[in-house]
Amino acid sequence: MKIAATIFLLFSINLETCFPQQHPTEYELKATFLFNFARFVRWPETAFQSPSDPIIIGIIGDDPFGTYLDRLLENKQIKGHPFLVNRYTEIHEATRCHILFISRNYQNHLRDIFSILLNKSVLTVSEISHFAVQGGMIKLFTRAHKIRFTINYNTVVRANLKMSSRLLRLAQIVDEQDDALKH
Repeated sequence: MKIAATIFLLFSINLETCFPQQHPTEYELKATFLFNFARFVRWPETAFQSPSDPIIIGIIGDDPFGTYLDRLLENKQIKGHPFLVNRYTEIHEATRCHILFISRNYQNHLRDIFSILLNKSVLTVSEISHFAVQGGMIKLFTRAHKIRFTINYNTVVRANLKMSSRLLRLAQIVDEQDDALKH
């Protein structure tokens, strides 16, 4: 029960009250979400060439995180995998990461990105409107001063990723057929 409460707190950070003296930015909080997603997603063994290969978080398009994401992940590991942050300008480069954050200025390229990532074990994350119902995996959004997220579980399964049930319980689950989502 304590673990579930801790996870809930990590994924429902209140932007106004959680860090009253530090005042983290929206993107500092979203960077923390990317780290936590890595903690609750399992990639197939073939996603890593060795047990010590890094978990690569890629950003395609404008980088809203600045240097914060790099600093956050410095010296952190998950099961022996350190982190590496790469920024991409070409869509085909995105196949080389484990988590891909797709910036808003790439929303017109989603079809191409999803096509290139087809059959690749890359967790896609964005804040683009209707991202999850368009075939993305996790869409971040803000509601009532809290960061929330939707998950398209079908795309997660098709990418051969395993997502913790704890993470799924915190999300709104959608699929490509869900046109009612207004985020």
